[in-house]
Amino acid sequence: MILVATWRRAFRALTFSMLVAAAAPLAAQAVFADAYEGTPCSSAAWSATVGSGAAGGPADATPIARYAGRCAFKTVGVGYTEDTTPNAELMYRARFYVRPEVSAGSVFVFEALDDGGTPEVALAYDPLAAAFTLHVEGITDISIPGAPPNAWYYVEIRYHASNIVSVSIQGAGAGALAIEAPSTIVPSPPGIGTTRIGWIAAASGAPVGAVTVDDFVSTRALGPIGPLCRGDANGNGLLDQPDYRAATDEILARTLAPGTPDCNEDGRIDAIDRVCIAKRIGGACP
Repeated sequence: MILVATWRRAFRALTFSMLVAAAAPLAAQAVFADAYEGTPCSSAAWSATVGSGAAGGPADATPIARYAGRCAFKTVGVGYTEDTTPNAELMYRARFYVRPEVSAGSVFVFEALDDGGTPEVALAYDPLAAAFTLHVEGITDISIPGAPPNAWYYVEIRYHASNIVSVSIQGAGAGALAIEAPSTIVPSPPGIGTTRIGWIAAASGAPVGAVTVDDFVSTRALGPIGPLCRGDANGNGLLDQPDYRAATDEILARTLAPGTPDCNEDGRIDAIDRVCIAKRIGGACP
């Protein structure tokens, strides 16, 4: 549905993880791995939680849609989680999922700052334009259209100081893989020291609504992280019959699917997802 935009992923449950070198094994490269998973869901492992947001899941008294696992982070108005693990990173890549339920205005849903607190890279969402916009060093750069609100989007951003920023965005049940869109602005050092995801601030106008984020991962590698496997409801890395059963169990309120059951990425787990999963059985991830 939507393609383009670069900050990519590195593994399950909303994590911050950074790699020492692109060739090193993923497990060895992980600097910080975090999730909103838990009983109850929590953002306690993050460096900070700012504003009104909170971690939660579909089984909560006030349900929160998640993309994978059992938990995500949702904020109505300004609210975000922050990671201060990065250390003046000159090469940095991040992947996360975002579901903007916003009307009017536009909101920043991702921000990477240098150690002095100056934004190096930011990503905003505009519901009226149905588009994401990439900002580099405080300057609005490129727009990525074709992203209506109230759907999940995979976002991957690549930052290379004195080189390039690029972004890949895909979602709302799109089948094609996202294409990296390069920025026209070349960032300069000092690199990335802090990252934030959620509803960070208004980018323009007076936005109203909510933002949900899930499955954040970051690395020091320039190589892609990639999306999770859409429709892999039981989370075993395969698209097969057990995924159909796992989604069915959640729809019938038996148990939550541990994988990625929202096959059409609309924020709901329902019969439409079962049809989507059935069509993907035997196919290849993601």
